[in-house]
Amino acid sequence: MSAAVLPSLVAAAVIGSGCSVATEYVPQTPGVAAIGVQGNELGVYKNGTFTRMTDVAPVLLNCSTAAATTARRAEVYRDDAVRTRWIGLPFSSLGWILPPLYVIGVIFGAASDDAMGTSSALAVDAVNLHNDTAECFPPAAPVDGAQP
Repeated sequence: MSAAVLPSLVAAAVIGSGCSVATEYVPQTPGVAAIGVQGNELGVYKNGTFTRMTDVAPVLLNCSTAAATTARRAEVYRDDAVRTRWIGLPFSSLGWILPPLYVIGVIFGAASDDAMGTSSALAVDAVNLHNDTAECFPPAAPVDGAQP
């Protein structure tokens, strides 16, 4: 078996294996957004509910224009990463026939990894911007005996 075939077989095995990664802790603080993962999908927990990153901007972060804009940018980079990965996959898979194709697949894979990293960093920024915006939090409940 050639060295070029092994990475393609490993990638195919991982893609086809149905492996799933998820965070276990669900944040419960009202109004606070937190990054999480379910079914290998990056997303945001808010008020005990998980929303995939592709749906985050309009659903969770509209109380902060800066957070919503950053979340939308994270979505664009994530979509680009997924698209680039799928474009590169056939090149990597056919690299055992024509090794230069494998190199092209590696280049697409590196570009995909870069876009996914940027998407993840922007997702964290969006959540942090959300958490720094007072309008994103419900009003605090009055303490017993306190005057409104």
